[in-house]
Amino acid sequence: MKKITIIGSGFAGLTAVKTIRKQDKQCEITLISPKAELVYMPSLIWVPSGIASKKDIVVPLDNFFKRLNVHHVASEVTGLENNNRTVITPVGLFENDALIIASGGRFIKKLPGIEHSITPCEGLSAAEAIRDRLKAMDGGDIAIGFSGNPKEPSAMRGGPMFEFLFGIDTQLRAEGRREKFDLTFFTPAEKPGARLGEKAVKGLLGEMKKRNIATHLGNKMKKFEADKVVTEGGEFAADLILFMPGMT
Repeated sequence: MKKITIIGSGFAGLTAVKTIRKQDKQCEITLISPKAELVYMPSLIWVPSGIASKKDIVVPLDNFFKRLNVHHVASEVTGLENNNRTVITPVGLFENDALIIASGGRFIKKLPGIEHSITPCEGLSAAEAIRDRLKAMDGGDIAIGFSGNPKEPSAMRGGPMFEFLFGIDTQLRAEGRREKFDLTFFTPAEKPGARLGEKAVKGLLGEMKKRNIATHLGNKMKKFEADKVVTEGGEFAADLILFMPGMT
C-alpha cells in the first residue's frame, strides 16, 4: 500500500488530502501538524475589534480526518532524511513513498529588536495579543508596516497589514478613541501596493491621508526598540508595533 505523508494542515494540506483521496481510496495518508485544526487566517483581521474570536476562526479537523481515513500526527517536523522518504519528528520517524510539504512560508525574523513587535499573521495568539494591547492602551503611537525578502520579491504579505491598518483606524473611531492615537504606516518600499498597479498605490496612500495616518516610506529598516521604529531615514515613536517581515 502506498504511503503518503503531508506536512501541514492549512488550506494546501487539506486540499491535498481531498485530492489524493478522490484518486486513491486505499493509500495510507499521514498528515503531520501541531494540532488537528485549521486556523482560518483571513479572519484574523477581525479579532482585534472583537468581531471574531477563536470559535469563529479555529475549525476542528477530527471528523474531517476520520471521514477521509487520515492518520493525524500531532507534532512538528524537525527534519528529513533518506532522500525525503523519512520524516523526522519528536514523536518518531514516518516513512513515505511520496511527501507533500504544505507548511507555508517562514517569517524572516533577523531584524534587531523584532521581539518588540507583533507579527499578526503568525496566528490566533498574535491577533489576540493585538486585541489585548489595544484594550489596555489609553492612547499613544501605533506603527504598522511590512518589509520583504530581497532574494524572493514575491515572498511578501503586505495585504494583511493594510487590512489591520485600516481596521484598527476604523475600530478606534467606532470606540470614540481615534483622536488619542497617532497611526504611522511604514515600509521600505517607496510605493506600497505597487504590484497592484499605480492606481492602487494612489488609492492606498490617499486613504491614509484621508484618515490622518502618517507614512514613513522608502527607508531600509534598522531596528525596533520598545518605544520606537528606527530606519535609515529616521525614527518615530511606537508604543505598539505591528510588523510583517519578509518570508522565505
